[in-house]
Amino acid sequence: MKYQLTENKISIEENTVKVYGIASLDSCVADISTDRGFVEGIVAMLNENDVSEIHMREIIEDILSA
Repeated sequence: MKYQLTENKISIEENTVKVYGIASLDSCVADISTDRGFVEGIVAMLNENDVSEIHMREIIEDILSA
């Protein structure tokens, strides 16, 4: 698998929230969503379609803007 789910914690107004992102060998988008299943779906789609890393950010932006 080229793409993997990442998990980080961020603080928002005195609350700690888990956020999920996507990492590849050369790139990482660390804060996509608090919805793990949503981000896992993007990871699966990227891996199933063997998406080139140079297109990862653009695809994520397109998905988030839809």
